[in-house]
Amino acid sequence: PQRAIPRTIIISIVVVAVLYLAMNVAVIGVVPWRQAMVSNAVISDMMQMVYGKLAAQIIALLIMVSAFFGVYALILGYSRVPYAAAEQGHFFRAFAKLHTKGKFPYISLIGIGIASAAACLVGDLKDLITIFVISPILTMSIPQCIAVIMIRLRKQEPGNSYRMPLFPLPAIAAMLGWGYAFISSDADPHKNLRNMLLAIGILLSGTVVFLARAKQHAAWPFAAKPIAGPSA
Repeated sequence: PQRAIPRTIIISIVVVAVLYLAMNVAVIGVVPWRQAMVSNAVISDMMQMVYGKLAAQIIALLIMVSAFFGVYALILGYSRVPYAAAEQGHFFRAFAKLHTKGKFPYISLIGIGIASAAACLVGDLKDLITIFVISPILTMSIPQCIAVIMIRLRKQEPGNSYRMPLFPLPAIAAMLGWGYAFISSDADPHKNLRNMLLAIGILLSGTVVFLARAKQHAAWPFAAKPIAGPSA
């Protein structure tokens, strides 16, 4: 896996990029680009122009099914974050409970599901999705890239670590890509600034809570350093 998984990730990125570019070229080849820019269902518009109304309805249904399972997979994935934090003592203990038969974090899964459904009722859905997309850029994506580089430069990685071809270029390229996505989340400059400030606020609030709890429990970075004893 140390060789196969990184190779698979790189191949997947290239394949998906090619398919996505081909899809956009196909759409623009049918739907005028000015219409495509303002359309809320550009794929359905394209299918209706080529194959008629029934085909547009079918493709819209398929997109809804795909979106449903995409959200389903995301909820399953993100429910592991509160679970892992709770298991290590950094979050509410109830979130560390596992289902007796399925052995999955059901409390965390239910909590994420309820929070996601409630969030959809607050404000504009497009703005909400944008904020929830760019917030993990600051809290996960960019920090992960920095952490990988630091761990490898300090020779602290375990022996079974995955390989990174052309290290550290992939991590640097990922950071630049995530950074661009963060500063260009919306075409409206005011909304773009608001989104960035909200994401920074989420990061700072989480940092403050973490540091306050760490200080209370004398955990890192407030853990007392062991006193060095006499040399043997």
